[in-house]
Amino acid sequence: MDFIKENFSIKDLENLTGIKAHTIRIWEQRYNLLKPDRSDTNIRTYSGAELMKLLNIHLLNSTGEKISKIAKLSESEIIEKLTQVTKIEHNFFDKQVNDLLLAMLNFDVSIFNTIYDNCRVKYSFHEVFISVFIPLLEKIGVLWQTNSIQSAHEYFISNLIREKVYSEIDRIKAPKLGLIDKSCLYVVFLPLNEIHDLGSLFMYFKLLEHGKLVIYLGPNISENSLSVLNELDKGKTVYLIHGTTQPVPEKTDNFVERIKTILSKKDQVIFAGRKAEAMHSASDGDDRFVALSNLEQLAQYIN
Repeated sequence: MDFIKENFSIKDLENLTGIKAHTIRIWEQRYNLLKPDRSDTNIRTYSGAELMKLLNIHLLNSTGEKISKIAKLSESEIIEKLTQVTKIEHNFFDKQVNDLLLAMLNFDVSIFNTIYDNCRVKYSFHEVFISVFIPLLEKIGVLWQTNSIQSAHEYFISNLIREKVYSEIDRIKAPKLGLIDKSCLYVVFLPLNEIHDLGSLFMYFKLLEHGKLVIYLGPNISENSLSVLNELDKGKTVYLIHGTTQPVPEKTDNFVERIKTILSKKDQVIFAGRKAEAMHSASDGDDRFVALSNLEQLAQYIN
């Protein structure tokens, strides 16, 4: 790496690894696992190397390895153990999330690309997005809320992921162009003031992958503006709405009611994201509305 973030607090370590600060202190005292620097007022600070070590130890510990045994391993033995346990799929994905977290903290594009390429050698883009990118983004959301990272970190990693999604979309569009199913029009968009578009981009990718006719409108779309689609000579329309922060609770009912005004009896709306359940509840039992609990369910609703 060209530059490495140093000086993590014990609270940073707790948020970044999921290990309670109390447990970290016990591991330090009992097993001498970490060697923090201490200020004149006895405040602990940890290096990037120690954060990486703790992430690796936590992953080994989560697979059933006792901390007392891990503490006796050398750095090379820990890496060797990790190589073995990450042959199991879910452990592999957990390791990639940890490594991408470190790439984000260091704003390291090269490491991000190397990790992504290694993932794509073994797994499809769908699997990488669901099993690596989504857990990473969820963890980043928690870190941002606890002030363990800055918005620059989130924007950095989000834009890199966005580049990969667009790359996969471009790869799909060419061979699928002459094989599009035009029996139904899919429209993907995000509500007004919603800027978190990675989930909706993934939905766009999946629809293209399945050879569907799809329009991607992107973020910050007024539901009233969708009425212009009714002027198109088309059959059934399925609207896919991914809400992470929008609509806010006090506006959810009105948002759904306005969506209803543009629907025909045969149209459908699929809600996804953190706001999916709230939007679905506001539909008041209208069977044209469906909520996804996760993006993996999307395939069930692609006719």
